[in-house]
Amino acid sequence: MKKILSAIIICLCFNTIFSQTVYRHQVDGEVYVKFTKAALKDVSKEDPNNIPLAKLVLVNKILVKYGVTRAYKPFYQADDDAKLPYILKFEFSQIAKVDAFIYEIKNISGIEYAEKVNLNIADVTPNDPTFGVHLTQINAQNAWNVFNSTANGNSNITVAIVDNAVDRAHPDLAGNIYTNPLEIAGNLIDDDGNGYVDDVNGWDAADNDNNTIPTLIGMNHGTHCAGIAGANTNNGVGVASIGWNIKIIPVKCQTDAGNTTSIPAGYQGIIYAAKIKAKVISCSWGGVGTASSAEQSVIDYAWNRGCIVICAAGNDGGTPNETVLHYPAAYNNVYCVASVATNNVKSGFSCRGTWVDIAAPGESIMSTTPSSGYMSFSGTSMATPLVAGLAGLMLSKCPFMSQTDVLNCISANAVNIYTIAANSTYSTGLQLGAGRIEAFASMNCAATFLTYAPIANFFSLTQNICPNVSISFIDSSLYAPTNFTWTFQGGTPATSTSSNPSVFWASPGTYSVSLKAANANGNNTKVKLSYITVAGPIALPLSEGFQATQFIPVNWTAFNINNDANYYARVTGPTLGGFGTS
Repeated sequence: MKKILSAIIICLCFNTIFSQTVYRHQVDGEVYVKFTKAALKDVSKEDPNNIPLAKLVLVNKILVKYGVTRAYKPFYQADDDAKLPYILKFEFSQIAKVDAFIYEIKNISGIEYAEKVNLNIADVTPNDPTFGVHLTQINAQNAWNVFNSTANGNSNITVAIVDNAVDRAHPDLAGNIYTNPLEIAGNLIDDDGNGYVDDVNGWDAADNDNNTIPTLIGMNHGTHCAGIAGANTNNGVGVASIGWNIKIIPVKCQTDAGNTTSIPAGYQGIIYAAKIKAKVISCSWGGVGTASSAEQSVIDYAWNRGCIVICAAGNDGGTPNETVLHYPAAYNNVYCVASVATNNVKSGFSCRGTWVDIAAPGESIMSTTPSSGYMSFSGTSMATPLVAGLAGLMLSKCPFMSQTDVLNCISANAVNIYTIAANSTYSTGLQLGAGRIEAFASMNCAATFLTYAPIANFFSLTQNICPNVSISFIDSSLYAPTNFTWTFQGGTPATSTSSNPSVFWASPGTYSVSLKAANANGNNTKVKLSYITVAGPIALPLSEGFQATQFIPVNWTAFNINNDANYYARVTGPTLGGFGTS
């Protein structure tokens, strides 16, 4: 896995792309602008979906000059992130002046950067149906045997399909659609407090509601991808999926009345998937563009929350853009997927390059479409959910694998396709990634993690406390420990066998903490020296004031009031009385 985690997300089939007036691969009349937190304090209480332009005093003249019609925070839901809530997207009418707009606004104090918005599309082309060939090609049947040997076909692993729309009522998908156990349907309340109201079975990030169902004829791309990753398998209906019965989280990223093949809210969809704690996020969309700091921050947000983000390399094969970076596939912390045919030769439509991580079958893939339908599509969009479904299947076998564990298993066990003459020219720089996925070998790799002893680790949210204040310790050990032995130097309690104990220290000082994590395969100990600092009491005289004159700050003067203890005030400058205090 040469860059686990630099990939680019693009779409799927063949080479159609939307024509934009100014820049072909960027959205006309839209820019991202990153503000400092302080620069947005005046609009912190405003509706994040519609920021009043008049209240953006810092940049208001520029907004008027370029005909800005709307300002909003596209990533406001990532309220636990240090960057994303302070990115605004502006929609403006003077589209031909986008470069001038960016130049002017990014030079304003309080603006960190401004950049164009990349165009993300998802194109597919139906062709003759072929059922199941791709599953045989990747050795899925033997992979399922590894899965079912212990899991008995049950899985709670979630794979988010971030796409134009997903028909969650499809009879071959309905049984595998994720249900949010903390949300009560239809009560118009955000029961789980995640920022999304009634997101029982996914979310529409484009229309900001909970309806993920396609609304237009031709809005079938997301439903097709969902079936590849996680259609009901072994149910006697329709098609099988590599994921067997993983749980699909539908994430709709096109407006109800929008273009059927564009994905305007893809990055907002990734944020939702991360907040709902999807284990895998499948993104079969993107395009040629330029690297965006805002979009990279969204990818990092998902990765830092434990999500595996898998993206399509793109369908510009046979054009000058075949080896050009596509986004989001080429971002860090993305696993990028190219497409191969049934003979493992690179698909003619597939992009390639050193930023590709892996290849998977992507031609003539039969899968689900809206209104209980089935169709065969081709594209890197089809290869991507196949890899996402495999990652979900592996986590179903061994849920405590890390993101890197999963991706290393897939890459290290891929079939070498560079020995094929037609692919040999791509071997320099491994332009088709590590090779073609091999599901059986990947599953066997995943199974080995069940034999691992834990790697102990832990953390606390604070390491500096006052005496007799309890803090919680949180186990973050790898590989599923079942027994815990904590030792807290000088703490109360001094030891614990809980996974997440609470402890306090009565005396000031610096203290070490250790954890021995164990399971049936062995144990491991983590010691953090001088991890907790307990502050000593601040000794003061009986009355308020500074302890001694040597501690009096510069420019502070003593005053004696009614023969009481000395009080101090800081001299700030002359006044009518000869001096001033504050």
